[in-house]
Amino acid sequence: MASAEHPETNGLVEKVNGTLVATLAAFVNFEHNDWDRGLQQAAFSINTAKQSTTQITPFELVYGRSAVFPHEASFPWPPDHAETHEERLKKSDQMEKNRPTPSLQKTKEKQVRLRSSSETKPPV
Repeated sequence: MASAEHPETNGLVEKVNGTLVATLAAFVNFEHNDWDRGLQQAAFSINTAKQSTTQITPFELVYGRSAVFPHEASFPWPPDHAETHEERLKKSDQMEKNRPTPSLQKTKEKQVRLRSSSETKPPV
């Protein structure tokens, strides 16, 4: 949630919304009246795309494992490789602790550069 007094906090939400609209454009018909039919596929594609900042997918951040794609679900997993929920949580915590900080630092530096360059330019 974001406060109405701080619209700059909505930047990531607006970026994801833009990505969702662009992704849905690939699924809709000419009249754009069936966008809801492609919503599930669009959300899945966004959630399984590797993010430039973290170098992992949003799905992996939430569930601690890679997503199972529809074509993979038709093949049963061997029971001896089944992970418990506790093991997945431990892996997820470990992934969070070992998140690649160099890419985060690069992203932060890029954002600072962009912010400082936009602050020095007079409005058109």
